[in-house]
Amino acid sequence: MSLWDICIRRPVFASMMIAFLLVMGLFSYRQLGLDLFPKVDFPIETITTTQRGASPEEMET
Repeated sequence: MSLWDICIRRPVFASMMIAFLLVMGLFSYRQLGLDLFPKVDFPIETITTTQRGASPEEMET
């Protein structure tokens, strides 16, 4: 028996299942945690080099 057969033969059952899924979806949505400013760690790398007498353009190459 396919899903369509069940929905056609038992419309009250199908309606109750849809209502149950909607209620559970709304309940889950309300329980979903949402933070306005979540703590996010951005990966940062810092490289420091020194070479006396070199210009910044020379250091880039």
